Formats: sequence, structure tokens, C-alpha cells
Amino acid sequence: MRQLLHCSGPHSIVALHNETFAVVSEGNDDNAAVAVELLPPTECSIDDRQGDCVENEDDSKSGALVGAKIPVQAVASMLSPDGSNLLCAVSRSDKSLSLYCISIGAELKHSSLPFAVYKLPKRACCLDLTRIPASDDEKSSIDVVVAGDLAGDVTAYQASKATNEAGENAGTSRLLLGHTATMITGVKVTADSGTMRVLSSDRDEKVRISSFPQTCVLEGFLLGHTAFIVSLDVALKDGCTRCVTCGGDGTVRLWDYALCKELATLKAVSTTLEKGEETKQESNSAACSDMTDGSSNDKDSAVETTPPRVLVPTVAAISYDGSMVAVVRDGFDSVDIYAISGSDSNISLCQKQSVKCSSLPLSVTFLLSGDLCILTKDPTFILQYAPAEGSKELCCVTEKSSLCAALKSAAARKQIVMPSSLLETDQSGQLKLSKDKDKSGVKHEPWNRYERKEKAKHASSRRKRRKLEEKKT
Repeated sequence: MRQLLHCSGPHSIVALHNETFAVVSEGNDDNAAVAVELLPPTECSIDDRQGDCVENEDDSKSGALVGAKIPVQAVASMLSPDGSNLLCAVSRSDKSLSLYCISIGAELKHSSLPFAVYKLPKRACCLDLTRIPASDDEKSSIDVVVAGDLAGDVTAYQASKATNEAGENAGTSRLLLGHTATMITGVKVTADSGTMRVLSSDRDEKVRISSFPQTCVLEGFLLGHTAFIVSLDVALKDGCTRCVTCGGDGTVRLWDYALCKELATLKAVSTTLEKGEETKQESNSAACSDMTDGSSNDKDSAVETTPPRVLVPTVAAISYDGSMVAVVRDGFDSVDIYAISGSDSNISLCQKQSVKCSSLPLSVTFLLSGDLCILTKDPTFILQYAPAEGSKELCCVTEKSSLCAALKSAAARKQIVMPSSLLETDQSGQLKLSKDKDKSGVKHEPWNRYERKEKAKHASSRRKRRKLEEKKT
């Protein structure tokens, strides 16, 4: 699973396979944006313990780029309190975590090197940036990047340019929590009315809710998925405690993470292939027609169909105020948008719109303005939809969007080929997140049963005792 799109205010960070761009809006001009390429770490910037500082101003002494062909795993961004700097974090498949700082308002360069690089023990597949408020013992707040890795650990890394007395990078890390024998698939830090929490989802169908930064305090779990969780997103509006998840069981679930309560569920969506054409059927949508019961005419019954395939939702995003949810499903060319309606005791998800994309959608996120950004395959790369006056649906504003124009212009300079899916598979085509216990086939083999092994063990002990007795006699 990969996290390739994130927005902070009017600014965005987008990963296009091996390349990463921070699209920064210039000043108050909505029609001006610059795409800054976030270069991979260099040989001199990587330390096996923790990142060494690399200054962006001196690119000539930075050394050779070592991550130019390394796919990006996750991206995250956060604005400084005064809005003058954009802090970006990028994790790559080579177990590196790179931190960037882009000055907004100054003359922007077309590329930027990381000011610090952490060498991680395991690959980080999800990131989030947050700010720990100043305490009585600390003079200022601390910026940290929270990373979830494939070993099931959630670790906080200091995102600062501060140096110690020896002139070395003062960045430190701390293990926050761990999920037993699993991998982390999503991590989010929330600050609801001054109460900070960290939400972490894993391959074992659950979301853990912990206090932050005192993560030893466990507040509860979000339980309901019957397969691995792929995506986790939270509403950022203060006072709104809604989050949304989607998983390998095909469902999309809306939660109240403060109460550890499930609010609404979208059931699985399946597809049927007929003569090479793919049609979508929703089992929970009243707008969809009922499935045929075998009473169709001879012509329709002669059409060869394959068994229905559940479309795994790869990304589920929730809007800033928690009023809308957007869902991307693996291998399907449309993004479904749902409106959240009803009271807290009776909330429902009603399909509001289905956006058909010219290229296969991969990821989706909401901007603070309510606009919807969709990351797609090449050559489109990105689409943007905005609320229209007098209409309940979102309208395409890609041609007018400075964000889309800047990103497409930067991508045109490089031959970028996007992946067809964000879900990783093994050599046999099975999803790596899937826990198929019968995959190996050895569980049901009679020669490998536990009872037979115990009998063979006792028989071997008896033979050894008999041989010892024979030698004594």
C-alpha cells in the first residue's frame, strides 16, 4: 500500500512513482503555483543511525543521488504556524525517510534537497506530520513525523534543523507503539479540542486509538472489518471526530474515533465481466437494479460471464468538515462520492456522484476549500473537482486549476509511468496484505499434523531407551 497524495491548505505534495513534487501556491494568487521537485537523498546525507543535515543552498557539494530510481512509499506535508514554510516528508522503498523545508513567499527553486534523512529499520508505508505543543519544560513546540512500518511499529522522528553543540544533527526518534505480528497500513494524528490522539490501522482488521504523545494510554479499538485495512483518513475540523476506513473485505466504514463507535457502512462492490466489458454492482445501493435471477432470455443467458469479483477500495478520503467521503476502488475507472447525512444516532452514506476519470484513478484527497483532488495514471496524472454554486455535484475545474497545471508541466519534463494499482502483489499474484492461511497447503496435509509429530517423537524416545537397555545387558 502506498500513500501518494497529501494536501496542507492550498499546497500539495504528490508522488508520481519515483518522482515527488511539492506544488506550492504563490502568495494570494490562486492562478499561480510552482511545482518543486523533492530530490532523493544523496550519498553524503544518509546515516545508518539518523539523518545528517543537508542544506538546500549548496547543491554542488551534495554528492550523487542514490534514490533516483527508488519508488516512493508515502508522502506527508504540514504548514508552519505562520504559514511561511511547508514541511514535507517522503519515505522510499530503500527504507529512507527524507525531510524537506520549502520557504513560501521567497523565490522558489524548481528542486530541493532534504535537510535531514533517517535510515529506517523497516520500510515506512504511511506517514503523518504533526506538531507537539510546548509544555512547561519546553520553550517551543516540536514538529515530528509519525511513521508506520511493515514491522508493525509506529515511530516518531523529530523534524527539525536544530543542531547540538558539536554541530551534528539533533534529530531524534522514539518508538510510540507497536502492533503485534502485523504491518501498519495507515497512521493519523488528530487534535480534537486540545486532545491529541494517534490512530493506527493494520493488516489485522483493526484500528488502534491511543493518546498522543503518551501513547502508552490505549483508548480503544475500531473493530468491524473482516479483512485487512487498506486506508485510513480523518476529518480535520476541530470538534469533528469522524474517520473513514476501507479494507480487503470490500467495505467502507465511517467511525467516531472518540467514542470508538461505527456510524455507517458501505457494503462491498462487485464487478461482472461480460464480453470484455466490466459492470459494477453495489449490493447496498437502492439505486442499483436487482441482479438477474436466471429468468433472462436465451440471448442474455448465452453471454459468458465470470464470477463476480469484489472491488477492493484502495483509498477512502473524508472532507475537512466530515460531510463527504470519496472512494477509489482498485481497477475501476470511477471515483464514488458519498454524502454523510442524518444525526449521530442514525447516520447514512448516500451516493452523491460518480466521477468517471479519463485515466485510472489511484488516490484521492479533499482540500480545505472542499475541492477534490484525484491522482490518476499517466498521462492525466491529476484531476480537480470543486463545488459549484446552485448544484449539489462537484464540477471539473482541472483546466482552470493552477495545481494541476503546475504538476502536469513538471511531469511532462520526465517520462513518468504510474503503477496500475497501489496494492502490492507477490509473484503468484496474491495481495501481500492478504492473510491466506491455506495458501501453503501444509496445514491439511496428514503427514504434517501435530498429533502425528507427537507420536513419532514418543516412538523415537522409546527406541532410544531400548537401545540403551540393550547395551547395558
